[in-house]
Amino acid sequence: MPVGLLRFIVFVPFGVYQGYANNHWNVIKRHDELQGGLYNPLIAKGEHWAYKYGSFGFYWNFAVWVPAIMVPPPFSMIFGLVDCAIAILLSFVTSWQTIYSPHDIDLCRGSGAHYWQLPPGTNESFFEASARLNATQTTSFKMCKTYVKEWQYGIVLSLFYSLIAFISIVLSICVCFTTIRENRRTSRSNKQWLAESAIAVPRLFFGILLGLAYIPVIFFRCLPLAVKSRTRYTRRYADKVRQRVDQNLPSPEEIKMKVMKRNEKMSYQNQDLPEAVPLANFLGIYDILMLVVPHLHYTDILNLALASRSLREAVLPASDHDQRLSHFRLYTCSESSKTQCWVCTNQIC
Repeated sequence: MPVGLLRFIVFVPFGVYQGYANNHWNVIKRHDELQGGLYNPLIAKGEHWAYKYGSFGFYWNFAVWVPAIMVPPPFSMIFGLVDCAIAILLSFVTSWQTIYSPHDIDLCRGSGAHYWQLPPGTNESFFEASARLNATQTTSFKMCKTYVKEWQYGIVLSLFYSLIAFISIVLSICVCFTTIRENRRTSRSNKQWLAESAIAVPRLFFGILLGLAYIPVIFFRCLPLAVKSRTRYTRRYADKVRQRVDQNLPSPEEIKMKVMKRNEKMSYQNQDLPEAVPLANFLGIYDILMLVVPHLHYTDILNLALASRSLREAVLPASDHDQRLSHFRLYTCSESSKTQCWVCTNQIC
């Protein structure tokens, strides 16, 4: 757990450090005059290493944050060894930056950025040349300031990653010695312990992948109720279309709503038959019924089913009576009386 906490702490500093190194190296690699000649060639080498190993360290720290906590010893020592290598490389880069970078932002103010390691016989320092050649317009003070911050973040990351590597390796060694001593006392084979630890590693990774797979489900559960209801409707519609295409069934009769004159009532007519069909034919389509239900209360749905036999068979068919009632309760319910309410907040029961 201490290692996991330390890795979490360095997430933001590592991202900032990697961003500074990336910007500096992009400017240097595009212009040959900044890579040597008049200016210290150690600058190009240091920024190249800072970009390369800073990026590797940033993505490594993010990728192994959870596995490094869950993987048991002695296999967890692998993470500690890689952390140790990253700490050593960052220390080398920071030591090089100590030579060519100011150690305080105040040294960049005024004419400090101009006179900092100004090559003899020239009137433009490295920071002024970098500011002039930068893709976005900037000043020598701002460019010098970014180098100071990169050096400061490098010191912090070197210390923190050295601590992470030290804790990881020491804990792994202590656990290994303790387990070996316990195995001797209980006459347990060390090979058996290693085999069990090796089997636990893929199980842990499978658990992590399974947890990542549930992230979309958890995200969907947190969406507003109106969005979830429309998503479920779209999914049901797509499933029914797919089933109809797979089974090669004829398309259902299209129900159209014909608007009559102002003094006449609306009626639902079949496309093929000129006579008006009952309202039950319209509500007999489940998807249409579920679009109507959110605009009614639960008692209204039950009263509608009692209007006639045909409506009862359309709204509450005997073959699907219980499931329909559960769906109506979900779409027409009160927040204080039901546990999973999707739409209605003013139920009359």
